[in-house]
Amino acid sequence: MSNLKFKIGADPEFNLEMENKKLDAAATIKTLLTSNKEFKISSKGDGYSYKNFGNIGWDGHNATAEIRPSAENTPKDLVKNMEEIFKKFHEIAPSFQMSTLSRYAPIGGHVHFELSNSLTKDQHTMKAKVQAIHKRMASFLLPLTLGENKVNQMVRMRSSSRYGEYCTPDISFRVDAQYKKTNGDPGYTYELRTQSAEWLTTPQIAKATLAYLATVYNEITNNPKQFNEKYGDIIIRTNEMGNALQSLALTEYKLITTVVFNKIKKYIKQFELYETYKEEIDYILNPNKVLADKQAADYDIRIGWGLQLQEKEAPKKTILSEKEFLKISKDKDIESLSKIYKIDYNNDLNVKTFTEVLSQKMAAFNWKLSKQFFFFGIRKGIESYIIMNGEKEVISGLEIAKTKSDQETIQKIMTNMYNTYTEEYQGQEKNKINFITGKIEKTTKDIFIIGIPYKDRVELNTKKFIETVYNVDKNIIKKAEKNNKELIDDTKETDANKGEIFKIINKLSKEEERKEIAIEANGDDEVKTNNTINQIEQEVSEDTEETELLEENNEDIIETGISAPQEILQPNQPVEITRATRINE
Repeated sequence: MSNLKFKIGADPEFNLEMENKKLDAAATIKTLLTSNKEFKISSKGDGYSYKNFGNIGWDGHNATAEIRPSAENTPKDLVKNMEEIFKKFHEIAPSFQMSTLSRYAPIGGHVHFELSNSLTKDQHTMKAKVQAIHKRMASFLLPLTLGENKVNQMVRMRSSSRYGEYCTPDISFRVDAQYKKTNGDPGYTYELRTQSAEWLTTPQIAKATLAYLATVYNEITNNPKQFNEKYGDIIIRTNEMGNALQSLALTEYKLITTVVFNKIKKYIKQFELYETYKEEIDYILNPNKVLADKQAADYDIRIGWGLQLQEKEAPKKTILSEKEFLKISKDKDIESLSKIYKIDYNNDLNVKTFTEVLSQKMAAFNWKLSKQFFFFGIRKGIESYIIMNGEKEVISGLEIAKTKSDQETIQKIMTNMYNTYTEEYQGQEKNKINFITGKIEKTTKDIFIIGIPYKDRVELNTKKFIETVYNVDKNIIKKAEKNNKELIDDTKETDANKGEIFKIINKLSKEEERKEIAIEANGDDEVKTNNTINQIEQEVSEDTEETELLEENNEDIIETGISAPQEILQPNQPVEITRATRINE
């Protein structure tokens, strides 16, 4: 493949995600690469360079990742530089999704073209010349737009990246001094910023996009007279024309877009470099195929570039093995990696420790959770895991209920915890757009609320915890069934005579229980009543001693049982509340 007469470069953006949650790109990349000997901090301090292939970093607002391959004279070599960077980065962080979808952020697929001396020698006319180039480049972007995700593009258009914004640098195009020439003079590039970053999804799409754009740019800059004479009828002349064409393409108004597309298809085959890049250009001119390939890769660079073939998911036995964990920890920076995982939990005793162990296991074994979890501590006296799914169904834990009040209490506390979590962390995103289908979907369907028993938390039985999470994530746990026939109907009983779980969760004190029993006791049976009271007083004393011992050893920890923000409590609601926390934030 022959070299171009100019260099091409790129700094396209993408989202780093974990369990479909966006990560802070700057914080994540710093954590991953700061101590890695193969990556060196870049001169601008906004990323890390990998050998001579370029660097990976973050853009101005830190939330979005950005890859900056070294500029080359062929699309093939530029894509090769990207591949080397992606491959090495993925070896370090195989569990992270690298999404090319905007996800409500205006991420762009920015491409740079070297400007010739004739275009830059006069600083006063340079902007006007580049503006003219951009109009002509924008006139040939329709095939790329037709091959892009319509929902993704509409989200981007709300903030930037419209065809017609020729006179708004930093949105549709930019002119920058990106390098130094051999004589020390600044070397300028024209940066095309209109197209989305979806072209990063696969190497084939990347190479074809770069080849297509380079072919158009070459014709505009090296054959300007012929371009204006032969292809001037489709050049976008005004902002309104450009924006209208883009809108029509996104709404699939084919009456006009088909005419423009066919003219582009006819004209580009007459361009100087068409035969050189025929295979790549013909691929771009089949937008339905391009879009299908993006969807097949789920807009994930790991899948599209075949990087996932390198990783194997560890089996359950390996994940639970401390021996295997220690073995991997010798060669892997588990401490740094585990800090990136975002796991939601509340402040009950040792719950944070359990989530930290989960993060370490995920980092060690490249274990990717397919569900969204929230963990909390169950009050002392209930020694079984209680689990609720996104449909507010208790799938584990109902089996411990012996009375109807126990069953109702379990359902109530889990529903309260579920509502607390979704309100505090989901906010307005309870319904969100599926970028692939364009439909509105609930984000709560894959949420699981898990209560960890008090005894397990005190004894730090993390192995049972990890196994429970694994089973839920792999849909191994069988859904619990309500069995009203076998339950004791205690709904009309006094609180003191209701089920044990009801009393534990509602924190019915021994003093309150004693008073109710004393009142109900037969007045003539004074000896029996006194014996009962004495027995309860002894139990109260023992419980007080245990509580004081726990507080003495954990001065800064208050065991609150079922937790949720105080402000959502209803009058006389018996559940105690603390604010939930997200690990590593």
